[in-house]
Amino acid sequence: ISQIVRTDSRPLHRLPKAMPSPHLYARSHEGEDEVAAEAGAAVFSEQVDEAACEMQVDLLGARAGAGANKSKASAMAGAEAKVAEARVKPKLGCGEVLDEALECKASVLKAETKAAADLSKGKAELAAGASLAEVQGPCGLAVRAGAKFGFELNGGVPVLHLGFFSV
Repeated sequence: ISQIVRTDSRPLHRLPKAMPSPHLYARSHEGEDEVAAEAGAAVFSEQVDEAACEMQVDLLGARAGAGANKSKASAMAGAEAKVAEARVKPKLGCGEVLDEALECKASVLKAETKAAADLSKGKAELAAGASLAEVQGPCGLAVRAGAKFGFELNGGVPVLHLGFFSV
């Protein structure tokens, strides 16, 4: 198992595009108006960032992190563990808020808790849940074999997590 410890300016909610597998990592970043830290482990993580969309696949992973950015009016704290997750986010060129609202995800055996707000992307979330399987479509609409409770603002669209489904 490799270990990566660095201080850099990469967004902390995504792993670097190429990580050795399996791996442990810890990152921190401190800037003029930003501070963040994240630690985790994963057997496999791959991210593809193309002109038309962004895709990410994670297998057997766990992470925890916290951060805040004063100029972007954002803050987050959370933790998650998962067996598998795939995410696709289109890049339509109509703004980050719309792109965030169109993101789709599917996961298997996942547990998470999160408190976050990012006003620049029209996102906010206060939720916790666990599921055997979950599929999330555009605007945060989701169905799961499990339970998730809380509230989310996804690309400016309000979403209620009501146990087996989100609307």
